[in-house]
Amino acid sequence: MLPQESPIQDSLTHRVTDLPVAGTAVQLAGHSGSGYLIIQAHPSNTGDVFIGGSTVTIASGAVCGLRLVAGGASVTLRLSSADRVYAVGDTAGDDVIVLGN
Repeated sequence: MLPQESPIQDSLTHRVTDLPVAGTAVQLAGHSGSGYLIIQAHPSNTGDVFIGGSTVTIASGAVCGLRLVAGGASVTLRLSSADRVYAVGDTAGDDVIVLGN
């Protein structure tokens, strides 16, 4: 039996977050409310993006996050605050697309 899900609120936000420095994690803050985040690596990226907590690193680092490839599958997270999630790219200037509520 699947858990009961709550509907997407009217406060749905959409942001493209820049990862300006390769190997440096960026906090995915700026989404009001709490609920769900859907995160995807931007289709124009040339590298991979890794999702995790504040210590997330790229594949060669100590705390490799969940790998997202450019334009590939997204990850959906249910959490109380977007500021708990970080993204890091292995190529400077890559982006992540984030939908949240």
